[in-house]
Amino acid sequence: MVEGRRPLGLELALVALIALAVYLPGITRYSLVDPWETHYGEVARVMRANHDLVHMDWPGTNSNGEADEGFRSKPVLTFWMMAAGMRAVGLAADGGYSGELVAGARTMIAIRLPFILCGVLGLMLVWWMLARLVSRRVAWLAVLVVGSTPFYCLIACQGIPDMPLCMTVMGAVSLLIMALEDGDRPIDTVWTVRGVPIDTRRLLFGVLGA
Repeated sequence: MVEGRRPLGLELALVALIALAVYLPGITRYSLVDPWETHYGEVARVMRANHDLVHMDWPGTNSNGEADEGFRSKPVLTFWMMAAGMRAVGLAADGGYSGELVAGARTMIAIRLPFILCGVLGLMLVWWMLARLVSRRVAWLAVLVVGSTPFYCLIACQGIPDMPLCMTVMGAVSLLIMALEDGDRPIDTVWTVRGVPIDTRRLLFGVLGA
């Protein structure tokens, strides 16, 4: 393959498609893994029931038989992702009904798909950085090695906080290396609104602010 002949964005999309083809099949064939997916999924369901995305609760008692005051052992992003997955597939509206979350494959998709997408995004960021700085051949080799690592595959296909953390670390390191090694370039203008240029920096700040 001649470097630069195929558009970079096209190959990046190909990375995403291949990763999805590897991670998606079979995620509905095994039940939620105790104690994490069931535990975290219940916290997300309670968020949907209470219409409250700030406070995390898990009804029940602790090891001393006392009522739990809340759930604070994991970052809230995990539960936002699960709650968003439930919303996307039409699960747990107002908390759902008894037994809804064990009635079909939609539960596994709702809880696991956001974390699979994190795993895919991590691979895309690594590929993009290496393709820009080294070569596309090296980028594909890196994606093959990292993406086929058994432990990476394991945590990518479960609803646990490890994959969002792994993805953000991979992305942060990739972006840091790009900032250090890719050289100085003028900031690209994405589009112009009423004569005001909107560059990638302003677009990023706008997304973060939203």
